[in-house]
Amino acid sequence: MTELLPIRPDPAPGEDLYSLAERTAVLNGVRPAALGLTPGTLARRSANPAVVKSLGAALGLSPSVVRAMTVDVYPRAVTGRPGKSQARSWRLPGVRWTCPRCTSTTGIYLRDWQLALHPLCVACPSLLERTDDARLDALPPDRRAVATQRRIADTLAKARIHRRYALELRRLYALITLVALTADDEWPLLLGWEAEIREALTDRHSVWTKVPAGRPAHAVVLVMECSRALENRQTRRRLVQEGWERLSDDPALAKYAERLDWNGLLPDINADGPSSGIPVWDVDAWRRYRALAQEIADLQERTGLRGDHIPVWDRRQGEVFAPPDDCRAQRVELAVVTHMLVSGAVHNRDTERRSRVALGVTGSGWTTRRLAHGRGIATRAAHDIRRFVYALVEDGLVDYAERRQHLAEAPGLARHLHRLFQLWNADDPVPLEAVETWIWVAITCSPPVEDFLLDPALELDRRLDPEQRLLLHQTVEEYLTDTTRPALLVAERGDVVADRGEAGA
Repeated sequence: MTELLPIRPDPAPGEDLYSLAERTAVLNGVRPAALGLTPGTLARRSANPAVVKSLGAALGLSPSVVRAMTVDVYPRAVTGRPGKSQARSWRLPGVRWTCPRCTSTTGIYLRDWQLALHPLCVACPSLLERTDDARLDALPPDRRAVATQRRIADTLAKARIHRRYALELRRLYALITLVALTADDEWPLLLGWEAEIREALTDRHSVWTKVPAGRPAHAVVLVMECSRALENRQTRRRLVQEGWERLSDDPALAKYAERLDWNGLLPDINADGPSSGIPVWDVDAWRRYRALAQEIADLQERTGLRGDHIPVWDRRQGEVFAPPDDCRAQRVELAVVTHMLVSGAVHNRDTERRSRVALGVTGSGWTTRRLAHGRGIATRAAHDIRRFVYALVEDGLVDYAERRQHLAEAPGLARHLHRLFQLWNADDPVPLEAVETWIWVAITCSPPVEDFLLDPALELDRRLDPEQRLLLHQTVEEYLTDTTRPALLVAERGDVVADRGEAGA
């Protein structure tokens, strides 16, 4: 069909060309096949040029607008060569991902949903689905997953202009390929919503060397975590090293170790030289660890120190909001090791995993790995941990686990503080997301769910004077007191009832 149709709906932002064509066919009462939309259309790796031309004519769209509605707008490092098979291409041939909420209401599905790196709809938000596949009964994605998907989408948009972003997405695919080969129910370590999705899966797409995962649920458990790993050098090193070790230990997968160039996966992975390996056995380090573990156990007995009292960031003198940029990853690892030492007498890779889950962090620094592998602890790390735990006791043993629980989702509190921030910054709009991040970082002493969220919160904090900061902290303290008070009252009433029952007996 080359003539203009009478009813031509406007394209939605980011809409896929075939989505617009299907909506147009319905509105004009014609069969999709009349517009060239056949089952074979989706089977192609690239949009059929003849179909694209006829659709542009029928919809009254210029060739540039039509092309922008297809994934061919992205460079070959992302989508591969049009019409040809290519390993490590994000394109999903023969597969259509739609949103269970948005698409069912509007009929719209997006261009970027035809790439395996975009398994989430961030508008609802929802996990995408396939019309030819059974729906996975899953809760909506959490804020951490949505923030990661938005960052991926931003990188994808930049890949159209800057080559380095396309190469970053290429490296992401390579990292997922390595991890997927030996991924199981326990590895890689996942937290929150993504861990729940993995538990609900009965199978896996383990070989990304030919085509990406065709199901959104298969893609999301690896895309999200590996994308975060690219943003954090320590996490990248951990995933690559552990993935290589697991691959090398499996004879059935030896062909991939020989065939694929994993050494070039991340060029800076060995930038630290020999020091990047696990430290060798050190008797002094072992004795130092045993002395520190005993000292902490004695401190716990005297003060009641528990794992719940460990914040993720150890803020030191002069650090009123967040540690310096070059110290943050090390502070996270310090908190994990401290949590391990406080949580029990056994310290290995399993207790490291439990401590990371309790603190809500991923990664793996050498101090952590050293302890988890039974190789003791370094002098500087022991000094920092000792100073850390005594500072917690001196501060009155704040229950940071309770704070993380109550402030993970506090929309009412965020809106109230947002009004205060906006009042103090009347000339500039204050994003609500920046206020939510400020609350989380300032009160829980924890990093935000995504690194890029920290800068706007840092800027908000820099503008505060001491009186404003005090007011904000008092407001949050009152909120936490009100939030926890009902549980205390119920417990007290229960004790009273029990006392009355014993008296009656």
